[in-house]
Amino acid sequence: MSKYYCLSYMIIMFFIWKDKSKLLNKFIFNDAYNFYVDNVLLPLLKFSRTYLADNEKIIQLQELALKIIMGFEMEMVFLKKENKNDSVHLYERLKDITKSILDWILRRNLLYNRAYISFLSYSKWPGYLKNDIRYSINKVKKQYLKAGNVIIVNDLTQSSRIGDYLIINNGKIINILETKKNGKVIRGIQKMNSMKTDRQWTKILDTFNKINDNVGIKSTVLSKNYLSKVENIIKKTYKSWCEINRLNSLTSIRVIYTHTTKQIDYKKLINQSKKAKKFIQNKDSDEILHISNLDFFAKRHNRFITSTIAPYSVFPFDNTTCMDLMSWVLQLSTYINISILKKEFIKNWWIVYEENNKIEVAVDDMNASNFFYENNVDTSIFKVRKDDWYFSTVSIHIILLIGLEFRNYKEILDMYENFYQESKLDKKNKWMLLNFLNDRNIFY
Repeated sequence: MSKYYCLSYMIIMFFIWKDKSKLLNKFIFNDAYNFYVDNVLLPLLKFSRTYLADNEKIIQLQELALKIIMGFEMEMVFLKKENKNDSVHLYERLKDITKSILDWILRRNLLYNRAYISFLSYSKWPGYLKNDIRYSINKVKKQYLKAGNVIIVNDLTQSSRIGDYLIINNGKIINILETKKNGKVIRGIQKMNSMKTDRQWTKILDTFNKINDNVGIKSTVLSKNYLSKVENIIKKTYKSWCEINRLNSLTSIRVIYTHTTKQIDYKKLINQSKKAKKFIQNKDSDEILHISNLDFFAKRHNRFITSTIAPYSVFPFDNTTCMDLMSWVLQLSTYINISILKKEFIKNWWIVYEENNKIEVAVDDMNASNFFYENNVDTSIFKVRKDDWYFSTVSIHIILLIGLEFRNYKEILDMYENFYQESKLDKKNKWMLLNFLNDRNIFY
């Protein structure tokens, strides 16, 4: 019997529909939810993609997003007072989608530098927005909105949690700002460190400087992915409501269009799910991991998810498709054969350390409450070694690149080989900066 691990937040769509579960119906079949998605968030996404190069328009976009998010939060406060907690989740989801759109602005202006994103997502998840943010935005604009500078309001994004504002110029973060006293006082990262009011700022500044100075090993691997193939499968799904396909020997996908006007064939849905899994299963004992687009938002507070995976707002799909993925109108599942991935490492002269039930443990750790803000959680699926001195781990975050960004597993193998070759000079494991060449040309 195969080992089948489901990372997905929701159960298979068949059971959601058949049991009339409130879990997903509250969102994708809710009139208010669909109204906001179609008439507020989709135009916001189009606006963000239209004025990419205009720095003043970018700050106007964030001011618009601020009003939208604060409107959702006011509704959430009202609903909580009325004990309508189920409806609160609907507005939480709309808020998350809004922040994902702003994440696209952030990543694009950082030239998709994953080292920056990983660094920025280190801190805790922000709470509700405060009214004084409007005053501080105006003050930061007057002081920093100069030629070439892009201002990012951190609390309006999913990924950026260090400081209150980022000042970006030519793909580099040139300053991180903190505001105090209702925006009357603005301090840059160097000032915060010199005051020594918080030990974490010393560590933040050190990491920040390392990234800016390109300390450590950078991956020089060209991006290889199946985004165009996935896009074609999605186009077919809009017509047929359910499609499956095999991307390569260890990866297959299943796409469901939930807003179809066609009659749902539940039997076909179950069979398609089984077939998608069998596409990549060679033996009954193979370890299969299931990941879906529900995971990205269901675990949105998890910094390792937001720092590792690109949001759907950056995908090179049309606006409607990106929004359907973010709003769950399109349910996209990926099946990954971990057993084949291990064999591929072995073929490339790596020694793989087998660990029983390691996927199960890694998935559990992904859900652990302390995992949101701690670094000491082991999320490795298996460990690899080359020669007697180079050791590394294949973590759940690397698997997510295959499952949610649809990267070719050969690109992952190339990346590990690249890090090994770079470390070969002094035979020491070095700090690795995970960046793929060509990302800025692949993503929108």
